Amino acid sequence: MVIRDGSRYSHAMPTRPRHRLLGLSPSFTGARGLSMWNPPDGPITTVTLSHGERDLRTGAGVSVVSAAPSALRTRGGVAEPDLDDVVHTALVALPGLTGEDLDSAVAALEDEQDDPDPHGPALWSTVPIPVDGVPRPFRIHRPVHRDPGRGGEGLWVAVAALPDVAVGLVASATDPARVELVTLDPDLPGYEAAPVLHPRVGDLADTRARLLVEGVEPVLMRYWAPDALAAGADTPSLHVAATTDLREPAALRRSFDSALDELGAPRLDGTAARWQYVRYAARSAVEGDLQATEAARRIASRAAGGLGFPARLQPFVDAVRDTVHPGRDPEEVEAACLRLARNLLATT
Repeated sequence: MVIRDGSRYSHAMPTRPRHRLLGLSPSFTGARGLSMWNPPDGPITTVTLSHGERDLRTGAGVSVVSAAPSALRTRGGVAEPDLDDVVHTALVALPGLTGEDLDSAVAALEDEQDDPDPHGPALWSTVPIPVDGVPRPFRIHRPVHRDPGRGGEGLWVAVAALPDVAVGLVASATDPARVELVTLDPDLPGYEAAPVLHPRVGDLADTRARLLVEGVEPVLMRYWAPDALAAGADTPSLHVAATTDLREPAALRRSFDSALDELGAPRLDGTAARWQYVRYAARSAVEGDLQATEAARRIASRAAGGLGFPARLQPFVDAVRDTVHPGRDPEEVEAACLRLARNLLATT
């Protein structure tokens, strides 16, 4: 994997996923990157890789979702992964799709799987897409609202249940007949990602605020504890946090919280924690640890409401609305959010 500071792709995965990952074949020579992985608090079960344009509204691109089977269903006497997770993940990524559109598409696919009706309305059809050189039947859905003026094949989603992995494709301006998938090396050579996100060891007030406001993910607590030990901090609870099983999130949180106490982190009430969190998010944007638009989203969604939407934070709420406005240039919105972060830090 190509790790770059300041990358606009997702932070690199802290551990390898246990299921295989699919991506476009080597014949695709455009940009490749890690778009999403989850969950953050346990074994990674879903990975989304992007190829070409990351924003499907701006040009040709294909995102590939590989999901470990969370459940199996039997069709024709053969057990295969349930498509529920990958269908939702793929459809939600389609720009302009309404909640009603999504519900209709999901319901139609479920109906076709459970009780095929050749005379019913066909929201989904079947296309063959090669996977490791073998054509596989994918169910494909093309939203009726796609703009034919975009060129190419417009927007579409395709899903398939392979024996060991559920696969989803989200594409724009790309002919499905030209798509070929291959199993990737687990290290994802050629795919760009940002460095693994580690909590700040030195900013104890920030860390306490994050724990209270966003509930630091267990996997990040596990990274924070050995990082703190390596930096020279040494308290009993740090050793406990560094060795607590990720499958015991409550115990991990208790040891993490105790370690903060032992290291002298301030105790914060709800209001103080949210204002500290606002400063943390703004500072992360200015220092390049977060995209400014992401920092604005965190301030608006996780702090502003709990503080009663104070006037000082209203510009961040307005900026978040701009991020989904079709007429706004994303780069202009990013620059505006960065100015807001700088102004806030200069006045606090």
